[in-house]
Amino acid sequence: MKELLNEILYECAPYTAEGHVATYIPELAKGDPSDFGICVMEKGGGILAVVPGRMGIGMYSPALDKKGNSVAAIKALEKLSRRMELSIF
Repeated sequence: MKELLNEILYECAPYTAEGHVATYIPELAKGDPSDFGICVMEKGGGILAVVPGRMGIGMYSPALDKKGNSVAAIKALEKLSRRMELSIF
C-alpha cells in the first residue's frame, strides 16, 4: 500500500498548482497550497485519505453522489480535517 500511495503522490505532484484550495473548509483555507496529501476514492463508496508523515484513514459509506463519491465519507473527512487541523489536499 505504501508503494502505491507513493506512486500516486509522485504522479500527482506536478498537478498540485492546477486546482484550487478548498476554501469552503476553514482549516484548508489556512493551509499552504504547496502542501498536499492524497485522497483516493473507488467506485464502491470507499475512500482512503493520507496526510504524509501524519496519518492515513479509510472510510466506507455506500451512499454516493452523482460523481460516485461517498457523501457521508466526504463529510466525515471534512469534519475530521477541521477538528484535527489537518489538510487532506
